[in-house]
Amino acid sequence: MLTLIFSKKNVFSNNILSNLISNNILINEHPEKDYIFYDFSLKQNNNLCQAIVVNDFLYLTNEDVKYFEFKLNTKCEFLIISSHKSETQKINIISIHVCGNFNKNELGGEERSFSYAYLDAFEFFYNKLINAELPKDLIFNVEATHHGPSLERSVLYYEIGPNDDAYNNKDYQEYYTNLLFEFIKSEYKSKQKPIILIGAPHYLDKQLIDSTKQKLKEKYNLDNIILSHIMPKYSMNDLLTLNDIELELIFKKLIMASQTDIIVLNKDYMKSLTRICSIFEKINKGRACIII
Repeated sequence: MLTLIFSKKNVFSNNILSNLISNNILINEHPEKDYIFYDFSLKQNNNLCQAIVVNDFLYLTNEDVKYFEFKLNTKCEFLIISSHKSETQKINIISIHVCGNFNKNELGGEERSFSYAYLDAFEFFYNKLINAELPKDLIFNVEATHHGPSLERSVLYYEIGPNDDAYNNKDYQEYYTNLLFEFIKSEYKSKQKPIILIGAPHYLDKQLIDSTKQKLKEKYNLDNIILSHIMPKYSMNDLLTLNDIELELIFKKLIMASQTDIIVLNKDYMKSLTRICSIFEKINKGRACIII
């Protein structure tokens, strides 16, 4: 079941939550000590999807998930309604990313652990946003994997940023919400091959993604791909201080959470290429890494 996660502590999340409640999209409030459950008046797969308000979605745990699923009597996939904040990125961005930690868990989740990539949602929003005519001064980026939670379920962050001006922009809220409704009603299923991208900046724009896809098509005849977990350059720099056994464990988790064994290394954003290739090939049944 599609389950939307909100937090009243997050300004943009609370704005969207309030709008949905006032417009009777979220109905049948069921408050508890740590959570508030809502039904959705929009249907997905002929069933009501759900919404849950939590204290802080960065710190959701697998125990929380077990309780949600017990309460709802179904297995859940989570779409987190959130905002991102940046002191350096001044451009207004609508973004998506999967989540987890390549090293320390300074912003929730577990160290060196990843949530499963919610590929249906990622592919839907990516395809809609990559060439869309967006509201004024808004651009679309994919963000690399960063911060919590680290859950044994499919998770996607769907965000607006980087500051209060963007969070409170009514045009952005309307666009964001309309696309959210479209996904809820779409029954969308991923049709493309997911890849793990190792080596990237934190923000991936259309030019970089198109360039990556073009290289994969020209050099490896690999087409119809979609990104899954993305390791940014700054995380790779930290990981290279670990020994090979520690790296193997992290990469095994990464492959499982990404739901793919197609590993693409971007040599422009990384070092120690030979070492990383050797480790991946060892744990990936001898299958060679793809280098672009």
